[in-house]
Amino acid sequence: MNILLPENGFKICDKEGILIAETKDDMLYVYRPQEHKMIQYKLTEKIYGTTCMYCKKNPAVTMDHRIPRAYGGPTITNNLYPCCQSCNALKADLFEDEFAHLLSLEDKKERKAYLKSLKPIQHDRKVGLIPIFPDEWLSKDKRFSLVSPLYVEEPSGIRYETIYANIYVNEPLGDKFMRHSRFFATHKRNKDPYVYSSNFFLVDGFTEFLISKKENRKVEEHIILENEKVVLYQFCP
Repeated sequence: MNILLPENGFKICDKEGILIAETKDDMLYVYRPQEHKMIQYKLTEKIYGTTCMYCKKNPAVTMDHRIPRAYGGPTITNNLYPCCQSCNALKADLFEDEFAHLLSLEDKKERKAYLKSLKPIQHDRKVGLIPIFPDEWLSKDKRFSLVSPLYVEEPSGIRYETIYANIYVNEPLGDKFMRHSRFFATHKRNKDPYVYSSNFFLVDGFTEFLISKKENRKVEEHIILENEKVVLYQFCP
């Protein structure tokens, strides 16, 4: 799949002004893949602006996952909307059509009854009985294992090597790993999909990588971002 991108020439820098991602030639070039979440948030803000996409009036202070995180909604521009705190809290784990229907109900009792009626559907989504992602998002490519091949571009040229996908993760694993492990134990499926760049670098889904490695499971649902490429220099920008 291709992620939504702003115009060519958009650059994302860290607090020190160091370039970590940019759009050029209709591609997203990522120089610091451990900043995947921040990069996708910045791209989304550039695409949609800073006003809530739901109420169309309040300033956006957060990002909403259109397919909710509770069901494994990935952090990519196609699945993000700038959102105000009120809309984000009210939408919670609803899909967009469900949220729109909830807003159409003015009576509090009707809203409560509607949310209760969604419980069986929400359960079936979590256990994988109801598809979560659009078919066009998911890759049918089977060339994946828990060790990711990667083309690494350097000033001296291109070298090919095999690296472990956890090489550039910078967040603590403790609490998140335990939460996702409980999800796996309860629902017998990984919570999040694997998200790869076009050159097969794992940019999201690292916790699922660890759980699959622990449980000796093959890669499940995975998404390849065909217009994103991870470029690692000998000394990262």
